[in-house]
Amino acid sequence: MEYDRNVRLIVAATLTLAFLIRLGVRLVAGEDDFWRNSYFVYYSLAQNIASGNGFCFESTCAWFPPVYPLFLTLSALSGKNYLYIVVPQALLGAGTAFCAFLIGRHIFNVTVGILACAIVAFYPYYVIHDTALQESGMVTFCTALAVWLILRASKLNRNTDWFLAGLVLGAIPLIRASVAPAVGVGLFWCAVWGAPGSNFLERLQKSIILLVAVVVVTGPWLVRTYYLTGAPILNSQTGSALWTGNNTET
Repeated sequence: MEYDRNVRLIVAATLTLAFLIRLGVRLVAGEDDFWRNSYFVYYSLAQNIASGNGFCFESTCAWFPPVYPLFLTLSALSGKNYLYIVVPQALLGAGTAFCAFLIGRHIFNVTVGILACAIVAFYPYYVIHDTALQESGMVTFCTALAVWLILRASKLNRNTDWFLAGLVLGAIPLIRASVAPAVGVGLFWCAVWGAPGSNFLERLQKSIILLVAVVVVTGPWLVRTYYLTGAPILNSQTGSALWTGNNTET
């Protein structure tokens, strides 16, 4: 009992420090640095949404996936208050550290979970970028949460847990399109290794539940982009990014 209490105290202290150090670093850097060293295009899209113009830049209406710009609209509606971005993202950063603890404990043991939590909590890149004006911290948290929920569903093997894991898994590509392959990895893992002790058909059934949940989350956005662009895409800049990355002048 005393051991469990000590574990909870250590994890709680680590998560509190993770939040405070992220918030503190950003406050010390200041608001001007926050806006200057940022991907301001995300905020421009959020301002478009807040003003009633939707997800559109002129004639392009699917430039980014929807989740992060929607998150930024809270700041856009409040007069460009950067703390409405920084504070929630610092909490997400601490949430990623907690997911690392849960994953480490699930796969190995409590000690590994605490170590993983501490690594994520104080990793300098995360400390700086979790509160920057970019979607990295959010997609990292969502991916870590999806991994833990899939592991949890595999252990409990209940349909509701697989469906919940699929909902979070489906949110990943709606935050950053380049991480969409994580959905395929999750489905493949479920079909091959998920639900220990079950046969392939049972694992396939769980994979279908996972897939249905993913479709529930991503489907409306894909339908919208199909209606607007003629193709069910996550965003409309993939071709431009591919060209930029392979251009001989780059």
